[in-house]
Amino acid sequence: MPRGTFSFKAMFIRSLFLAVSLLTLCHPTATSAEEIVAPELACQFETIFESKVQNQPSFKSVWRLWRGAREVESWQVGSKEGEVAEQDGAGGVQFRRIFHPERMEVFYSAMELKVIGKTQDWSKSFSLVAPAFLVEKLAHVGQEVLLDTSLERYEGSVDGRKWEVLWSQRDQLAYRLRVESERGVSTTTLLERHPLDKKPWESLRKRGYNSIDFADLGDSETDPTIRRIMNRLGMSCSHKSCGGVCAPPK
Repeated sequence: MPRGTFSFKAMFIRSLFLAVSLLTLCHPTATSAEEIVAPELACQFETIFESKVQNQPSFKSVWRLWRGAREVESWQVGSKEGEVAEQDGAGGVQFRRIFHPERMEVFYSAMELKVIGKTQDWSKSFSLVAPAFLVEKLAHVGQEVLLDTSLERYEGSVDGRKWEVLWSQRDQLAYRLRVESERGVSTTTLLERHPLDKKPWESLRKRGYNSIDFADLGDSETDPTIRRIMNRLGMSCSHKSCGGVCAPPK
């Protein structure tokens, strides 16, 4: 396995994902994605972060989600990278990091993710927020309509953060997710929803990129493209003759 450290340069919304499980029957049903047949979708979201901290910038981003039965791809519009989580058929979740300029993807098996401490939760990519979290930590306060869809509204405070969620039981998906902390307010809102087979945007995964296993990166570190990918992953090579090319990012 390649030497050095590893960290996912995940999109901001991924920091809001939580583990999924069943919702109790005392609230409007929000059964987990594993328990119902949720539709395959292509969605576009907008995330707005309003900073409360000096020198921490606010920002707005648009990102897309292609959600199949066993594979979920996400990509922030205009960025150079994408991510794919997929079920491996053996109860685990594997992961692909897509590098658009290099036209390559790095594949991580469920075991490799466990070894490097980056185990993926399938439901985190599938639903944005866990049904169990809604009932166990938040209060159901009514219903709202967004994109002509009736949604369940949940609110509450958890670990110093104030949560507001508009949840679609039909889609097993949060249509709006607002989280306020002492550092700022993040609001993610669904802008567009399409059946996956009628998706209006091509996913990066379908462009025929080359693939390399994470464990094989070190064997190809003399390749300039692989060196650039290792650099972007925050990994250092095993030799010392490459100078700044292989140096991990500061």
